[in-house]
Amino acid sequence: MSNAHSYDLYNHFSGLSKTTDILGNYSKIQLYSLNKKQKLEEKLEDYKDEINNSNSSLKNAIQLLNEFGLYQPTVNINLLPENSFFVQFEFTLKRPFYSKDDEQFYIIDNPISKESVFKVPMVRPSGWAGALKSAIVKSNYKKNHEELKFQDINRLFGYTSDKEDDNQKGFLTLFPTYFGNIKFEIINPHDRETKAGINPIYYEVVPAKSTGLFSLLYVPFYVSDEKKEHVNDKIAIDIDLVAKGLKSMFLTYGFGAKTSSGFGIAENDLIEGKITLKSKCVTAPVHEDIKPPEKAFLKYLNEDGALKDFFKDAEGKLITKITGEKLSQIGGGSLNEFKSFKKWYNKEDGHKWQKRLQSKNETSVKWPSWPFNSFDELTDVAKDISQNLQNFKEEGQ
Repeated sequence: MSNAHSYDLYNHFSGLSKTTDILGNYSKIQLYSLNKKQKLEEKLEDYKDEINNSNSSLKNAIQLLNEFGLYQPTVNINLLPENSFFVQFEFTLKRPFYSKDDEQFYIIDNPISKESVFKVPMVRPSGWAGALKSAIVKSNYKKNHEELKFQDINRLFGYTSDKEDDNQKGFLTLFPTYFGNIKFEIINPHDRETKAGINPIYYEVVPAKSTGLFSLLYVPFYVSDEKKEHVNDKIAIDIDLVAKGLKSMFLTYGFGAKTSSGFGIAENDLIEGKITLKSKCVTAPVHEDIKPPEKAFLKYLNEDGALKDFFKDAEGKLITKITGEKLSQIGGGSLNEFKSFKKWYNKEDGHKWQKRLQSKNETSVKWPSWPFNSFDELTDVAKDISQNLQNFKEEGQ
């Protein structure tokens, strides 16, 4: 670091009071670069220690982001136009992720991109958009480039024009993804003749096996009246294109920097994936097999399916021990009947039945949602939705 940059860094910290704890892991790493008396190897050892110690504080920062509602985006799809959809899932890195930050004061030249306040590593929305667009173009070009039209890409990602009034925002909105750990990595190029390592390159990466939350929103916000006749065709194309693009990006092409070296690849298996579509044209299949209560069991339940207070213990759970006399006094049936009720209720059918009744009484609209647990399942779900949208139009609805 030059003398000019050194003074800039001192000025960067000068406004802080003595009581302010500026020596967090991130600040320490910045300050290591100022110590001109310390050898680079010693600085790097101290830096690696701080990186290893920072992972606990990063997890605390992730928790704060979660409490502030920033880690997991939520979308009220009721407020959005018809045919909007929201995709969200948790993925696991198969290979490390790297994206260079523009940090001026740092001990190495390749720090990872970080959120500006909590300093947790992140994938920026622009990074997701660029990687997804590239994956869609590459995967479609290899199969049949004529299938992918420019208007499809422009519709999803938007475009800019020399004419000020001709710019257009895309239908897709990507959200940031945050990670809770960092690892120090060295890439050491070798001389072709001597085979000796020369000028090692130091990187910060998010290591493999780390998890992140991906969120994508599709909003067809400027579909004109004259285009509404063909809107199902467009949505059918887009939802299938996005799902296949996500699979290609995560499993084949990668995201972030150094993707040509295999960085930014994820596992196929996902956690709690879900796609929600605001459409009256299709319905999601119900996967839960809920056994309704027998008529005799209704005496133990309120109208909303909740357990009556008489049959709860001190913790609000279903009572486990009771005499036949006491059971009769509080409005129950025989002990054998109550035993059968407990068996039904404790198999989670009681809670599922309550949820079903409550959902019927809700005034807000519930739009269809489809779960998926892998990228293969995501593309299958998208294909089914796409086909249902096209069938709805063909039936003349």
